[in-house]
Parts: sequence; C-alpha cells; structure tokens
Amino acid sequence: MKRLLLVVLLIGSATAAAQVADERLTILVAASNTLTGVEKVKSYDEAGVIIFSGTPKIAACVVIKVTTEAANVSIEVSDKDRNPTPYKQLDANTFYIDEPGKHWVDVTAIDFAKNIYVRKTAIAVVGPRPPPTPDDDDPKPPAPDQEPPIDGDGLRVLIVYESSELNQLTADQRDIFYGQTVRKYLTENCVQQDRYSEWRILDQDTSFVDAGSRWVKALARPRTSLPWILISNGKTGYEGPLPATASETIELIKRYKD
Repeated sequence: MKRLLLVVLLIGSATAAAQVADERLTILVAASNTLTGVEKVKSYDEAGVIIFSGTPKIAACVVIKVTTEAANVSIEVSDKDRNPTPYKQLDANTFYIDEPGKHWVDVTAIDFAKNIYVRKTAIAVVGPRPPPTPDDDDPKPPAPDQEPPIDGDGLRVLIVYESSELNQLTADQRDIFYGQTVRKYLTENCVQQDRYSEWRILDQDTSFVDAGSRWVKALARPRTSLPWILISNGKTGYEGPLPATASETIELIKRYKD
C-alpha cells in the first residue's frame, strides 16, 4: 500500500507546487491526491482484471519534499490556531498532509558536521482554498491611528511579545526577533535620542525605573493579541498584530517613516 500511495502522490505532484528555498534548505509543497480502499486484492476475473475488496477513494493531499545536505530533518505542522496537524512520512525527507484546510509547516535541517542549522516555514493548503477570514490570512494594517501610539516626534517602534510563547511563533516571525534584518533597519531609520535609536522589543511584563517613560505609556496601551507592534512618527501611527515576516514588518514601518 505504501508503494502504491507513493506512486499516486508523485503523479499528482506536478499539478500545483510552491517552493521555499535557500542554499541550505529547499521545501517543495505540491498539491496531490491519495488513493485508498485498494489495499487487498479480492480476486481476478477471467480476463485477468483485478477485483479489489474495498472501494477505491481518491482524496486531496499536499506533499512536502525537503532537499538539504543536512543529515537530520524534522517538521512541525500546525493550523492557524497553532494546534498540531497530523502528517505522514514517506521517506526521510518526504511527508504528506491529508487533513483539509490551511497548515503552517516548520522545517528544521540540522547537521553540525557541515555547519548547517536552518529553519524555514511553508504554507500548505489541502483541498479547495478556504475563503479568507480575519483570523486566517496575515493581518492587514487598518487606517492610520488619529493619535500616535508612542509619544515624541520622529519614527519610533515598539514590538511587544510574551517570552514564554516565542517558541510557538513561526520560524519567519522568530526571525523578526532574533535576526538582524529588522533590527538593522530600525537602528538606521528610527529617530536618535541620547545616541540610541528609538526602538524597543520588549516582553509585555517589562518594568521600568522611570514610570513616566514613553515606553511605559506605550507598553500600557491595550492589545488584542501578541506579538504586537506599535509604530509612531509623531503625527500618526499604527498598532496591531506583528506581521508574519521580517520583510512585511519593514514594509509596514516604511508607511509611517516620513
């Protein structure tokens, strides 16, 4: 059955595919189908045609094919609410998901001998793409706030998070916190005060000696989720859910830079 299923998956994989790649890790996500109900041969008729004991059934699935030189590959699959999604493994670097809906696939490749440690996230949709909902797609920024969420003139940015929940974020969102892309952009573009760029990445429970600090006031503003971002240019601004990637975060900040 496993061999038959693999053949069906590979035949269907050319129908629709997306790829997440860098030089150390490539993730191919391909729409396909599974074939079940033909596990046992019941008999052959006079012409040699196989008669199966079950009823063949074709169902949609998505194949995840990982290409890397790393010796160890692992994946985590979850839905929009971070609930684990079951998946099946065909070989060391090939997996498939047959649970209908939209799924986030975090792939980790590790090989210390080759100095490889990389983590990437891909999106897999099984079956017809569900209609977008406010909770499903990446958050879209609303109209600018009438009141800047952070006191003071010039570009200022605050990202609020809960430290105990960082490991629940996607790999792309964790790159906002741990990578250099967003930090470098903020340092180069935010207003300077006392030789420091005016941006902060703070746990929601951070305490301050100066109770009148602009960051205390900004941190106290209401939020509906975490992680959360506040952007202010002294005239207008934005506050809402943190975007899904570093590039999307920078593009959002750029809207309020001038």
